[in-house]
Amino acid sequence: MKKKTILFIAFIMVAGWAHAQGSISNIQVEERADDLRVVDISFDLAGGGAEYNLFLEVSFNGEEFEAIDPDNITGSVSNVAPATNIQLVWDGSINFQNVSVNDAMIKITATHVCETDFTFTYRDSSVTYGTVLVDYSGTVGKKCWLDRNLGAPDVITEAGSNGDLFQWGRKDDGHQDPNSDTTPGPTNDSSPGDNFITLTNEQLVPGNWYDGSDPDPNVLWKSDGTGINNPCPSGWRLPTKQELEAETDTWDFDNDGPFGSPLKWSIGSNDNPGTRESDGDLFNFSSSRVWSSSISDTGQGSWAIAFGSTQVKFYSYIRSLGQSVRCVRDLD
Repeated sequence: MKKKTILFIAFIMVAGWAHAQGSISNIQVEERADDLRVVDISFDLAGGGAEYNLFLEVSFNGEEFEAIDPDNITGSVSNVAPATNIQLVWDGSINFQNVSVNDAMIKITATHVCETDFTFTYRDSSVTYGTVLVDYSGTVGKKCWLDRNLGAPDVITEAGSNGDLFQWGRKDDGHQDPNSDTTPGPTNDSSPGDNFITLTNEQLVPGNWYDGSDPDPNVLWKSDGTGINNPCPSGWRLPTKQELEAETDTWDFDNDGPFGSPLKWSIGSNDNPGTRESDGDLFNFSSSRVWSSSISDTGQGSWAIAFGSTQVKFYSYIRSLGQSVRCVRDLD
């Protein structure tokens, strides 16, 4: 009986979604002249991460994809640095001995390797942050965090390194600079420019800097990172209330408290206060607050942690306050 072979020609697809922070382009798949079951795969990998893990899949019908066993791929698929003309070789007959097809589609996903650096654009400049892997076990599982709050300095200290102060639901537009100019609000513009939107005492209920309805104010930031004003890099998002609870449960206030965490949470200081009030004034000079992506039960406020060196609490805050942001992503 003639042995069936697998042929790869014509259709090739490159994928990049969810946490595929690496961009793959110029993919080429060529058959080996001496053995049509073996193909050479080449492509370019770009992105902000120092290293990526590659995940390859194949489809024989253009719809359903099956994973390609990395043990059957020659060439590196782990801890791959961005480069041009990356080469892989795959013998399809090892995985799929009884498949015969003239057209196949190969999908390659590149995911940043946590605990290596990540470079992205923030406040119109290129910045490089470290990343930290934390395993919360049975609660929310493993998470990859940026090693500092957005806007925090390169060297994190126990006080004064809490970074920029975002109004909930706003993007990286410059308003988060603790010394940015102010504009009276509220506004029905979900992207109102680079000024901090202030409210009067009479406007503190419901206390939202944004009073529009299209888009819905509750979806400006979303727990899956798809909110239209997500301030985090592509593939990253704000943590949920549950994820922040898992993190704060690890803090040991009998020892180093928040700063003793692998994430080194810093509290406010005179030089970098922990909160910006709805009137634009800075306060909380010995404590900090960090936003979550989770909205309150009423749908008007949003959850955040408030902490100092000796305690932490969760509150639902009005969204006109300026508070810190730390970005996170799931591990694949």
